Amino acid sequence: MPSKGFIVPGSIWDKRFRDLNDDSKIIMLYVWTQPMRTTEGIWDFRVHYAAADTKRDECSVKSALRELEDAGFILWDAEHEVVLDLTALGLMKIRNGRDRVTGEIKRDKRIPKALAILEGFADTPLLGRFLELAEAEAPDLARAMRDHFAALDDNVTSLPRRKAL
Repeated sequence: MPSKGFIVPGSIWDKRFRDLNDDSKIIMLYVWTQPMRTTEGIWDFRVHYAAADTKRDECSVKSALRELEDAGFILWDAEHEVVLDLTALGLMKIRNGRDRVTGEIKRDKRIPKALAILEGFADTPLLGRFLELAEAEAPDLARAMRDHFAALDDNVTSLPRRKAL
């Protein structure tokens, strides 16, 4: 779902971030705070918008995205204009819980919304990487993704379109 705000990681000033060039730091801050960002951490990322919003040229933004990818902050699919923030799922804690009184499983209401968003990214190979992140950081979301999308193989690089009803 579109983010109304995002938690900037407390580790922002770690060595990895400090070692980035200034353009990359600005673009990473833009990635974390831009209005089109989703809480799940995968969304359409238009380089020309980032360039205009940050007052940088498109070449500088692309270079910064490559540096951020090399540093392990994001993955960027230039062909499909999609960014995957590798920190988002770890910070958002999307998971089912249990009712303290009855012990019933309480489904995380964000999961159906996340699945609807993820359908829009079926063409990008980043969705397969998102699934890998979900397996580690949000297993309930990963299970829902596997149920929601058609059969997946173990070496998935992207998810196929939603199975027919």
